[in-house]
Amino acid sequence: MTEDSSGLIFLTENGNQSFNDTPVVVCCCCATAGDQCPTHVAQVSFYVDVLELYYVPILILVGFVGNLLTCLVLMTTHLKMRSSSYYLSALAVADTGYLLSLLVEYYSSHHTTNPYHTEASCEMRIYFAYVFSFLSVWLTVAFTVERFIAVQYPLKRPSICTISRAKSITAALVVTSVLLYLYVFWVVGVVNGTCDLKPLDTNFYEVINYIDTIVTLVIPVILIVGMNSMISRTIFRFRKMVQTNTLDPCDRVRLCDTSSQSSNKFKGQERESVELMTPTKITVFKNHVMQTSNSHIHIKTTSKYAMSVRIQQNINKMLLVVSYTFVLLNLPSYVIRLFYFFDDILDRTVDKQMKLYINCAQKIAMLLYYTNFSINFLLYTMCGETFRICLKNTLCNLFYKLIGVTSRI
Repeated sequence: MTEDSSGLIFLTENGNQSFNDTPVVVCCCCATAGDQCPTHVAQVSFYVDVLELYYVPILILVGFVGNLLTCLVLMTTHLKMRSSSYYLSALAVADTGYLLSLLVEYYSSHHTTNPYHTEASCEMRIYFAYVFSFLSVWLTVAFTVERFIAVQYPLKRPSICTISRAKSITAALVVTSVLLYLYVFWVVGVVNGTCDLKPLDTNFYEVINYIDTIVTLVIPVILIVGMNSMISRTIFRFRKMVQTNTLDPCDRVRLCDTSSQSSNKFKGQERESVELMTPTKITVFKNHVMQTSNSHIHIKTTSKYAMSVRIQQNINKMLLVVSYTFVLLNLPSYVIRLFYFFDDILDRTVDKQMKLYINCAQKIAMLLYYTNFSINFLLYTMCGETFRICLKNTLCNLFYKLIGVTSRI
């Protein structure tokens, strides 16, 4: 049994196997296993190891910088008035925490110094990897649920999707993750000089794996894919109605509360003016005011409506891309994880050589998994028009402040 830096427990075979009189090792992508693999498998292992050697540190650096800028933009600009910004900021913090754990793992695997020389350091690293991974998953689910409510029930959005509610849900997820993975301190420790699982009952680890897979993959993927499908369908129907001018005007007015306020303002002005006029002038003036008022309301409503629709579509597009990217980057590692769950079935139905390739594919899948913790800033920048504008303003302000401090020195 081994544990990789994602905090996921894998059930693997111990020792060496052989086929066609060629010695092999199950985990052929490990740095020391290449010589024991068949030639063609060793070549694949070599390229994967080289990719990991350079890709992971670049990923960690990009993730640290990107997540820092994400928090800075979301929490210091007008975007902090949106409840979704608090989910995304918390997600950036969780991703950074996981990348820090990955950095420690990467350093220990490529240097002689082992940071896991004590039980405490080993347990804490694995524990926080679990916690941050859980938070990354369920914060993605949280802002997907919020976007689902905003699209499917727009009239309830102001009362449900609030900043205070976002803070409460984020805090609840943090508490849940902290308590949920306390068992790590009982199952992980220093074994034969390495940070590994303690020799407990195999069935116990299988149960943990099944539960963790359901909690961090099955349920989140079902929720994300299901809600995003409904969101996409609603957005497509809405856009089609707008393009064909078949959208109910009442729906447009409901999107802009300021329109009703403008209407009430003009009605009040109309009543005050009419009271000072003769009956003949009242009729003429009332018709003029009603036409002017309705025209003004229509223009203002249309303007506010167009702006509101553009903002909401921009948010929807960005968060849809983030959600689907999360699923695509996480799915390969969990699919391979299922292969390890059914290890006995694999021994009977899958060729040994194919199983070696599966083990190599595991390492590639884990690189995709790690990418999920670094890529969100790039997705926000590419898909979020408002985010790009705020990012530009934030960087310009930082630059001007830096110039000002430098000139004083």
